[in-house]
Amino acid sequence: MRKAVEHRRRLYALLMALLFLLMLLTAIGITFVETGHHCSGFECAICQTILRMHALLWQLAMLLLALRAIPAILALYRRAARGLRSPLPPRTPISLRTRMND
Repeated sequence: MRKAVEHRRRLYALLMALLFLLMLLTAIGITFVETGHHCSGFECAICQTILRMHALLWQLAMLLLALRAIPAILALYRRAARGLRSPLPPRTPISLRTRMND
């Protein structure tokens, strides 16, 4: 069961990597093909498409950075919190040597 879950995760990770690579190569290809186009000014559809792809790739890069940084930050927080936690002595009636009979 555990191997099946791990295999599925690897498959999804590979699929996501391939899709990201395909998107990146498409963006680079369109940028190189259309670099010498005759721009019609502020409303140029090609320039707007290139800017949208640039913004999308930037957002995806920031998302991947955040997804990579959050677990590291949480691990540092847990490590710091574990170091601050002092072991408390047990506060049970037995440890306090309380007599329970009359």
